[in-house]
Amino acid sequence: MATGKNEHTNDPERTRGQILDLQVEPDGLYALAELTEAGEQVLRDNPMLGVSARIVENYARSDGKFYPAAVQHVLGTLDPRVPGLGAWSPV
Repeated sequence: MATGKNEHTNDPERTRGQILDLQVEPDGLYALAELTEAGEQVLRDNPMLGVSARIVENYARSDGKFYPAAVQHVLGTLDPRVPGLGAWSPV
């Protein structure tokens, strides 16, 4: 979840779930997320909650793996930079 200033954060207290899979489809990018109970409540209260992804370039992990670009996290926000995303759907 975004901070009060709508900023990205890696604060574990703001975590509401994890992304299990990403799928590219003709109409966009889809994420499969496993949410905590608190995360599910946020989406029940805000079904049009937007998201913003933090992309890290030249990501070198401590285990030696390297990625030219990686999604570090997906942030829930009421003010996304890319508006007009679809609603959340249970699967």
